[in-house]
Amino acid sequence: MKIHKLVSSALLSVMLLSAGATAIPANASSTNVQKNQPVTVVKQAKLSKNQAKKQKQTKILKNVKKAVKKDHHRNWFKDGLSKRQLRARAWIVRHESGGHWNILSYGHVCVGYFQLNPAYLGYKHGHVNLNHKHQVQVADHYVKARYGSWVRAQHFWQAHHWY
Repeated sequence: MKIHKLVSSALLSVMLLSAGATAIPANASSTNVQKNQPVTVVKQAKLSKNQAKKQKQTKILKNVKKAVKKDHHRNWFKDGLSKRQLRARAWIVRHESGGHWNILSYGHVCVGYFQLNPAYLGYKHGHVNLNHKHQVQVADHYVKARYGSWVRAQHFWQAHHWY
């Protein structure tokens, strides 16, 4: 009988939460539910979701997204890079994607010219943002944040076959 009460109380809590009502304390039964009780269960769930979300976004990812938003008015292709840096970037593109802007990696994880994780590229209208300009800007900021330059990224790629 006790198990039946606990199950019915838990089921009632889930139904009310999915319908938009506030959480029910663990000791409440279906007869004494009040709408404006403290929402500790929901607050804990939101807190854990926020913590998980923050853990997924690395420091580099945050910096890349912030920098791309700022640099929308610059010359998006050269972006002040020297010929040496542009050659290193082109080398990486040839080895990562063969110059195909929408290619998907064999492991179905990375996409685009630079074979970046979709988390870096972001989503637009429900799909990974594969805009050419956007890919170049994101890759430039990623390389700057991680390696400092395209030449260093190329040297790393040559040593490890990834960057």
